[in-house]
Amino acid sequence: MVGLTNLGNTCFMNSCLQCLLNTGHLAEWFLQGAYDSALCRTSPMRGQLAKAFADLVNQVHSQANRTSVNPSNLKRVVSKWAPHFSGYSQQDSQEFMRFLLDGLNEDLRQIWDQSPPEVKDPDPPVSAEHLNVEALSQQSWQRHLYRNDSFLTNLFCGQLMSRVECLECHFVSLCFDPFLDLSVPIPKKSQVKERRTSSRMASTFPLSNGITQSCPLSACLESFSKEEVLDQENRFQCDRCRQRRKCVKRLSVYRFPPLLVIHIKRFQYTEYNRDKLGTVINFPLTGLDLSSIATGNSKTVNGLAPVYDLYAVSNHMGGLGGGHYTAHCMNRFDRKWYNFNDSNVSSIKVDQLSGSSAYVLFYQQQGYNGP
Repeated sequence: MVGLTNLGNTCFMNSCLQCLLNTGHLAEWFLQGAYDSALCRTSPMRGQLAKAFADLVNQVHSQANRTSVNPSNLKRVVSKWAPHFSGYSQQDSQEFMRFLLDGLNEDLRQIWDQSPPEVKDPDPPVSAEHLNVEALSQQSWQRHLYRNDSFLTNLFCGQLMSRVECLECHFVSLCFDPFLDLSVPIPKKSQVKERRTSSRMASTFPLSNGITQSCPLSACLESFSKEEVLDQENRFQCDRCRQRRKCVKRLSVYRFPPLLVIHIKRFQYTEYNRDKLGTVINFPLTGLDLSSIATGNSKTVNGLAPVYDLYAVSNHMGGLGGGHYTAHCMNRFDRKWYNFNDSNVSSIKVDQLSGSSAYVLFYQQQGYNGP
């Protein structure tokens, strides 16, 4: 087990990197050198990010006698293309992960010889209840693959379906969007107490008599997918009424990826206030069943059931003023869990996985053996 050197408030980066370095299918692909033939020479970064990540993967897996590896080269490349990650101020591990996955996808995407056929909306508009939903999903997916067909997409990318129903004429609109992670809210109401820290302007302090909440991850997922009424300034433009109408919207997953990343929305921002929710999230290590957020005819990329097992967690401890990031990851060889705290690595027991600091969860689909 090899740690990563903290270059100065770069624990956010190290936490994310350890989760990805312990993503077996991703690490093995880079170790085998498969990335080299997949490099997109016309990408804006000219493969620089993919090469830097590959170098880090190889260093981590070849340093048997070292306790840590210096990730400065990867940080230099990231800072060049994402200046907000330059310098040495604390950043967000989930935002870093999104940039890294997007950047790797850009560096590794295939170039299609021809674009998918254009699909025109029917005129007059037809309610989605009378359309072939599978065909709509596939058309949207093909348009996404046209610019994003890569090994990263095959592993991490899924597809959301947004269903909006006009409450005036009951016209139904569908929209399909790709995702690399699911950002799930913590339910506002819970049956168990909650602890929070609050930051106003630059100060951080506990809320008075704060209650500390505990809820299962399934409640966060259900909150993500529950029906939402769009009214007042949020009214939706109905294609049939040709007016902004009160509507009901629901998000669900139409296409499940082999590797699912779940971002718990612990940080909340208003005009005058910033909060971090210290809610204890009870997440399953095995058998996370996502049927409750699936569409009626949803599917997985490989035909397997949407049931997942945990293999890594990016943790955030402390308040909004900075805090500290670590990672808990399961080693794919000995199947044991380890705590990655920058350059320090130690074994941990399963019951030491923390639900109060868990920020980004990494799951692998049961039965998945690789692309």
